[in-house]
Amino acid sequence: MSGADLKQAAERMAKRKEILKQPVPMRPDEPENIKLSKAEFIAKRRAEKEEAVEKEKVWAEHKAKKLTHPAIAEEGEIKEVKKAGRPKKVE
Repeated sequence: MSGADLKQAAERMAKRKEILKQPVPMRPDEPENIKLSKAEFIAKRRAEKEEAVEKEKVWAEHKAKKLTHPAIAEEGEIKEVKKAGRPKKVE
């Protein structure tokens, strides 16, 4: 490679860097996203994703609790469960 080739390659690289620095137009999901900067938009998306993950965790825990019955012990033995409430009224 000669000095001219290196100079041209450096110019092309400088042009690529300028292109990469330009902001990318985003398609907004909501009208309010148009007013947000890119950093704010990314932060908002990250918060939404974290919230969705948290909801999934809570739902999985709820589902796991719902599937286990209080009458069954950890060893698999059945315990006696007292029913809450008052007895039926006898007339």
